[in-house]
Amino acid sequence: MDILLKVVGVIWAIIGLANIIALPSWGKTGEEGIIAIALVINVVLFIIPGLILYGIGVVIAKKRSKDSVPAIINASPKETVSIENRLQKLDDLLAQGVIRADEHERRRTAILNEV
Repeated sequence: MDILLKVVGVIWAIIGLANIIALPSWGKTGEEGIIAIALVINVVLFIIPGLILYGIGVVIAKKRSKDSVPAIINASPKETVSIENRLQKLDDLLAQGVIRADEHERRRTAILNEV
């Protein structure tokens, strides 16, 4: 749907631009008023709606790409990393002094309670 909207929008805008390019051949000398009106009509009926359709297609494509986040990103830590690996990482953090012993015990208990 998003691709269709983008394609139709671009084609619609190109038709409007082609009409504007062809405008000088429409009238004779002294008919600038008609050319100006035709210019406004082309912008209002072709170019602006074409760009709006294209913009709607872009928004739909972005929304669709956000909704299709890979499962690995949505997975919880316990699904992607084993309990043993998490406990080892916790022990490493304690050994490096990144966390205190009480924090280590609290998190260790929380990990083991998940089982």
